[in-house]
Amino acid sequence: MSDPLVALSHVEAGYGKNTVVSDFSLTISQGEILTLVGPNGCGKSTLLKTLAGHLPPLSGQLSLQGKPLSGYAPKELAKTLSFLPQGQPTPDIEVEQLVYHGRFPYLGFQRRLSAYDRQKAEEAMAFTGLLPLRHRLLSSLSGGEKQKAYLAMVIAQDTPLLLLDEPTTYLDIGHQFELLSLVQTLNAAGKTIVMVLHDLSHALTYSHRIALLQQGRLLCCQEPAALFASGALQQVFGVTGHQVCRQQGYDYYFTP
Repeated sequence: MSDPLVALSHVEAGYGKNTVVSDFSLTISQGEILTLVGPNGCGKSTLLKTLAGHLPPLSGQLSLQGKPLSGYAPKELAKTLSFLPQGQPTPDIEVEQLVYHGRFPYLGFQRRLSAYDRQKAEEAMAFTGLLPLRHRLLSSLSGGEKQKAYLAMVIAQDTPLLLLDEPTTYLDIGHQFELLSLVQTLNAAGKTIVMVLHDLSHALTYSHRIALLQQGRLLCCQEPAALFASGALQQVFGVTGHQVCRQQGYDYYFTP
């Protein structure tokens, strides 16, 4: 890994007086895939919203590229990080129009798309396999297709940091693998990815490091093999982990 991209120091995050994440300190390196895992309600989505600037930290320090997150103007921040939250709406627009939304931080007051903006949107749709669907309404798409459309919008935004909150939720297993393979390809092209995943097997397979949260606190952050070997996942989730050696690495699965 190379230089740090994000640094959190003793961050507390939550909603009003309700603290959800406490004393969270972590450095995220440029060019890595970091996955947040933990039981429901442990603060994963709250932390991601705080990283995205949607929630101001209640206390502590949070910096991006060495600059306090609070020091970024909205457009500047939108050119530095992109955020794909859970539960996206289904506006009555075509796929192409949704993807163009990713270029809004770069547009002037009249929001006119340049040839370069259209090129970036075209590349994002090609990358996600959506060019044949570009004129389809979002409401006519399957769950997997709609999720890829939102991912294309985030890709068109062309930021060094992508924040993805449970991007595989509600997708069938084939679409889950397809989406995570796209995430790996984005990372190989130089993007830093921070994502929340529920599936521990996916987290262990597709991450460089995994941050394990419990009751709003960071329990540990390790590489997948080391985290699995520590038994922390098994203890926190109350499951039994199994590791299967393959020619190119390990497969993981869990049972009650």
